[in-house]
Amino acid sequence: MTCNGILASLGRGGIAAFIGVCTILAVFGIAEGHVEGAVTGDLSLVCSEFIESFSAGIAASGAITSALRFVTKAAYGLRKRSYTYLLTFAVLFFSIPCFFALLCFLLYAYAFPKLPIVKFYHSKAASEGSLTVMADLAAGGIGRHPNSSPLVEGGPAPPERLSNKQLLVQNVDYALHVFLIYLLTLSVFMGFLAEDVGSHCLGSWYSLVLIASYNAWDLIGWCLPLAGRIKLTSRKGIWVAVLARFALPPVFYYAGKGGGEGWMV
Repeated sequence: MTCNGILASLGRGGIAAFIGVCTILAVFGIAEGHVEGAVTGDLSLVCSEFIESFSAGIAASGAITSALRFVTKAAYGLRKRSYTYLLTFAVLFFSIPCFFALLCFLLYAYAFPKLPIVKFYHSKAASEGSLTVMADLAAGGIGRHPNSSPLVEGGPAPPERLSNKQLLVQNVDYALHVFLIYLLTLSVFMGFLAEDVGSHCLGSWYSLVLIASYNAWDLIGWCLPLAGRIKLTSRKGIWVAVLARFALPPVFYYAGKGGGEGWMV
């Protein structure tokens, strides 16, 4: 946030710059929600392993961002602390993620639909009555026209598509899982850990170390389902795991209150 504010206000600060930065972050959050949901929906037409890899990639981006924050802070600490120098590293800090975001956008728009496995699953989804993959089929060079008939003629009639309401009713427990997970994660991570910046021997490095430890274990947690033996598929088991996470806030509270920074990390 410090880099955001200084970059947006050129070091002058003020309530206007603060509101501007918060607005930008809100826009990015909304965009991320739409993009993540859309990509997850698209990947659900391919295979579940793609969704797991995509989720692990999101967690990896957080870990890489933390590493980038260490590099920029270390480099900044070795030089005279001027706003000009900080602005340089703020621009560098944001330019690298923007470059990779643009690269991912181009790959997803132009390279992903042309992969043979994606063509196969998209064709299969279209033959079963899906109307959401036509643009991808065209981009993949399959030649499927939006107004043409299904790819498979004379086969069994495709199943009737459930409405969004019907889908929500059937999977309301999964929706609640996601809501409760993000509610707790954002409350602890962004709400509590980011504010625990009191007097510590690590000084200004403490918050970076704390957030980096979160991102590292978040990456490990997202990668664990890729191992089939420990993948949790029971709906009751998922409920137990989700509710068990609510034991974390009191743990963090007492660790931060009397345990010191080592216990917090």
